[in-house]
Amino acid sequence: NIISNHWPAFMLADSSLPTGSFAHSSGLEVAHQLGMLKTAEEVKAFVLASIQSNLQQQLGFVHQSYHLAQLSDDQEFLNCYQQLDNTLNSYLRTNDLSCEASIDQGLGLLRVAIAWSRNWNDKNATQKLKLLRDSLNKDQGHLSPIWGVVTALMGIASPEEAGKLWGYTMARDMVSAAVRLNAVGPLASLEILDQAQTVVHTCVEEADNSLEKVGSCFPL
Repeated sequence: NIISNHWPAFMLADSSLPTGSFAHSSGLEVAHQLGMLKTAEEVKAFVLASIQSNLQQQLGFVHQSYHLAQLSDDQEFLNCYQQLDNTLNSYLRTNDLSCEASIDQGLGLLRVAIAWSRNWNDKNATQKLKLLRDSLNKDQGHLSPIWGVVTALMGIASPEEAGKLWGYTMARDMVSAAVRLNAVGPLASLEILDQAQTVVHTCVEEADNSLEKVGSCFPL
């Protein structure tokens, strides 16, 4: 059943999922307050550039954590996950607000996933997620590696699909923030969200998942 197979993805993409991501705009709200986004074209350019920058920096973490979730040895999984999370923390720590938002959203997703995972096909998912939660320290739990683990355990077909889904939620939250701030109207927001699809697909197709070229070109 096609709908049944995609239902978890529909739920994960729903803005009503109580992970706290809707409260974060990836810098758009600050840019609007600073007067940087005066037209719909400026909002669109900001959203697309921000999505591209975040995906170029973090898709590799989604990809690698997706595969880590499939390890059968729990201790190996935890050791490798913590190393991955610590690596991302070292990149994000130069921007405290971005770093804290990433951890807040990651822990929010993990909390929801633990409760939700009882209904997943992977019967070991709940235990693995609880072990992960209990192993994290205050500087761990970033969103992109948590996203990779959660999407793998819930049955999203591939790390590429997990990355596209994450890109959509990022675009969704930024566009929603722009509408909420009256930076663009509801109809104009549809064009931005539609064009974000091309950026997300291109980033996923061109992603370097080795983490050797991790970097961000968009400071906000």
